[in-house]
Amino acid sequence: LVDLEEFKIEELSLEKSDSLMPTDRTVDSAFMADMDLIDIPRSVMVLSPEAMAQFQIRDFSDLNKVGAGTSRINYYGVPGAPILRGAKGGTYFNGMLRAFNRNEMPISFGSLEALDVVRGPAPSHLEVTNIGGYVNFIPKSPFFDENRGSIQLQAGSHDFYNVKVDSGGPLLLGSKPSAYRVSITGQSADSYYDNVSNNFLSIYGSVKSELSKNVKLFAGAEYYRFRSNENVGWNRPTQALIDNGEYVIGESPDISTPVWNGVANRNLTEWPYNTIIPGLVALAVPGDIARERIPASQLTLMHNLNLQVGLDQTYRVLSQEEIDERGIFLPAWFNRSFAEAELATITPDIQDAYVYTPEYFENGGQVLTEKINGSTVLADPNDFADSEDLIAFFDFEFLGNPDRRIEWKNFLEYLNTQKQSSYGYAIDTQQTIVASKLLITDKVLIPRTKLQYGVGIRYTDAWMVQDFFAEPFSRRDITSGTISSNSIILTGSQIGPDGKNFWSPSGGANVASGLLQTSVFAQAKVDFNDSFFALVSGRIEYADFDVSLPPQVDRGSPSLEETLASGSGHKTITSISLNPVIKLDENFSLYGAAQVGTSMDPTQGGPIFGEDNFAEAKLYEIGLKGSFAENSLYFSGAVYRWEQNRFNTRDARSEPLEAEGLEFEMTWKPVEPLTLIVSFDNLQVKRNSSLGFRSLVMTEQDWALSGGILNAAGGVNPPSNPNLIYPGFPERNLKLFAIYQLENGLGFAGGPIWQDAFWLNFDRTIRLPSSTVWNFNCFYKTDSWETMLSIENAFDEDYFLGSEPVFGANTLVTKAPDVEGTLTVTIFF
Repeated sequence: LVDLEEFKIEELSLEKSDSLMPTDRTVDSAFMADMDLIDIPRSVMVLSPEAMAQFQIRDFSDLNKVGAGTSRINYYGVPGAPILRGAKGGTYFNGMLRAFNRNEMPISFGSLEALDVVRGPAPSHLEVTNIGGYVNFIPKSPFFDENRGSIQLQAGSHDFYNVKVDSGGPLLLGSKPSAYRVSITGQSADSYYDNVSNNFLSIYGSVKSELSKNVKLFAGAEYYRFRSNENVGWNRPTQALIDNGEYVIGESPDISTPVWNGVANRNLTEWPYNTIIPGLVALAVPGDIARERIPASQLTLMHNLNLQVGLDQTYRVLSQEEIDERGIFLPAWFNRSFAEAELATITPDIQDAYVYTPEYFENGGQVLTEKINGSTVLADPNDFADSEDLIAFFDFEFLGNPDRRIEWKNFLEYLNTQKQSSYGYAIDTQQTIVASKLLITDKVLIPRTKLQYGVGIRYTDAWMVQDFFAEPFSRRDITSGTISSNSIILTGSQIGPDGKNFWSPSGGANVASGLLQTSVFAQAKVDFNDSFFALVSGRIEYADFDVSLPPQVDRGSPSLEETLASGSGHKTITSISLNPVIKLDENFSLYGAAQVGTSMDPTQGGPIFGEDNFAEAKLYEIGLKGSFAENSLYFSGAVYRWEQNRFNTRDARSEPLEAEGLEFEMTWKPVEPLTLIVSFDNLQVKRNSSLGFRSLVMTEQDWALSGGILNAAGGVNPPSNPNLIYPGFPERNLKLFAIYQLENGLGFAGGPIWQDAFWLNFDRTIRLPSSTVWNFNCFYKTDSWETMLSIENAFDEDYFLGSEPVFGANTLVTKAPDVEGTLTVTIFF
């Protein structure tokens, strides 16, 4: 007989609390392990499994439903990274940094038990990441008490179906007391948005084993397959579109041709050729609509594609005199003969349509619009955003000395993504990460000091090929109900008439890198007396990197290869922090935080271009935390300022940002059945450099005259926003949520999320309205089964998601979903 009781009891005590009170368990995700939340000198949000269920948190796009400093920015519809305090955050799995993922895929939640959300840069024992903060996934741990599990079934709006099977129990591995856990999650779902799905499969398994009395192992792995496409929202954004749903209709004259496999001639959509054939980038209104809504006297001022003369006016290259008269800039490499040859590939047929002209508007002509539904977006059913992700971890714990704890953590991740959107965008990425870290926690080496120190090594092999050279988002009329061949642009790995693919020839699009990081770190908790202690930490890291051009790029030049290779090199990274804590009494703490050092901001897909990806970062924060009334009320408040350089993928350079904000969170249980969760934040992010390459402001008339092009150019700082305050997310948010559970198992929950009006773009020409969104749950729990009905946006509030603000904001905007419901049934066995 083998006695498992001692190991079993130890492990059961480690299971994470399912309580809604954040102070009901200790926190390992910031600074020392097993710290009380009140003693951690940083703003931390603890999300238990029960909290995640009540707030319906399925991926990072849902984090904005709870807590302060959490926002939702639409990075083309795939939420790969959390947005914390106005910046991209990092993601750790059990204390090990995961592959960087801006919007390659929504990271799987199939392997996690709970979440800790930490604002601000990571402490020294964690690998460097973005300054906004980070999320630490607490993995599902094996069951040590008995063989048990659950089956969860979910069904909801828009053909949403999700099945989760979770099982585990104790076992012997040889003669070693152990336990296992297996969790499989599958989802098949459409969405509120037309032609956008969200299908995935997650297979996770873990095991814990007592290899000896002093050595324990925790190991596991997850395979995740994601199948979807991007949701870039509405194109042609204007204030009238936001306020009244008035969408500028029409599609550019037909430039599809057999030479380009029956789709649009891509060369005619690219600068500078699109500027000297203006008739092909102006929008054409369908003939029946034009004749019904435009007076005959104004209709004659448009190019009539029903007539040969209208075709001749539209399908022509401007003369040199017209080019000079209009002040069109043409680069030295411009080739007029090439433009004429490309235009000659088009055989213009009679089209029942009328093309907008400047003369039409000079004589009082109006842009034609139609009401649009929020669910109607740019996506093509043939688009895809497919990813596969494999992670594995092997953690050893050595406990031979009761005053010294040694942990050896090992982590592996492989992430591969392929995306293609027919409006003219594609990306392929691949990352492989191998990391190992040794941590030693010592309680006796220095008096009144708990010391943690260690070493780490991490290698990242990553490459990215991307095509954003021709992205005429606005070319397609998304109200037409069909995807015309005229609005499809060959992209990425597809082959053009010259036999080459379209991975962009520009320097910010394609890169491969190998990055080796070796680090030494230490942190200490120094108790000066019973009411004052400080956490001090430091990290020094040596990064060695090689940069090159991926071989998939057909259009790359030797000079581009040389430019990328010149980014190879090495950098020494340092980080120090000082975090004093004053214990006002046992239940109240006043803390400060000052951290100065380096963060790392890779490009999309994980590779780096060079030293610009290593950003100088600073954080200064003061906060107050408290818990009283026998732990029935917890509150946390903080004011902070951060500075960091953000890496711009398109320009392949670093850009300095700074931010100031305040935040408040409270969880209160005034009586046994009732829990109230409240948060508020006020945040402003500012950019300290010029905007560079970006999308440009377009009015309804601008869309009518040039909707068929990519509306982007070298940026000029807008006079309407001289301080370059960041748009794209609300600066003020208030969130209230109440959960009331009766003794018989029946419960109700709900509350509003209020967000202030905010600007969509840097130019401050489009303002998204304030909104109050109500979410509700009704649930019933027994020992053997649970059910919950969740309603989101119960009162059908019109509200919007911010876009990526530098490039996407003037080009795209996304309306948030209307009323959605989900029914969840969980059976325990």
